[in-house]
Amino acid sequence: MLKPEQSRAARGLLGWTQQDLAEASGVHKNLILKFERGGADILATSLEVINQAFERAEIEFPDSVSVRKKTDHVELLKGEDALKRLWQDILNTLKSDGGEVLITNVDEKRTENIEKKALHDHLNALKENNITERLLSCVDDTYFLMPQECYRWISKELFTFGTSTYVYKDKVAMQLWQSSMIILVHSREAYMAEKARFEDLWSRAMLPPTKIVNNP
Repeated sequence: MLKPEQSRAARGLLGWTQQDLAEASGVHKNLILKFERGGADILATSLEVINQAFERAEIEFPDSVSVRKKTDHVELLKGEDALKRLWQDILNTLKSDGGEVLITNVDEKRTENIEKKALHDHLNALKENNITERLLSCVDDTYFLMPQECYRWISKELFTFGTSTYVYKDKVAMQLWQSSMIILVHSREAYMAEKARFEDLWSRAMLPPTKIVNNP
């Protein structure tokens, strides 16, 4: 249920006056004034329309005390440098605190053939910034660029050729090889869903045989 302090904070984020909120919600300004001062009971229906007014203005309340603007949006990275731009975004997003990138449908050889120097520069930058990767590749694919323990094999039935998915810190990127395009989704909800899907696949995937020697 919306709290008086959340209503005040939400208006502050939007630069709204109480009159602005009244006009956006249809709830009388005097009732909003009393509610935000904590001195008036308010019907659940009135709280709901106030909440809906904030939602239409891209405000969300993740818990009983917090307020934030919705940040979900989608970027399209197109062209020959799309993959390098994705790598730069991964680095920019994670370099301050480190973190992990989860990659599904990995084809290291294909990636290296396209952007060999840039790929190796990227992998070095990840290491320097304490960013790790876990990667799901197709069964029997022995072309590894990271330490072998970072990889798991999934079956050909589960592997999607031509599409790779990157999951990292509230972002999901889908690389479409044929289109030279990457769809980058900024969304906590999408991140959590894809992370759960990755973890499920990882838990059921095969560990490549230890006798395989990593590629340089």
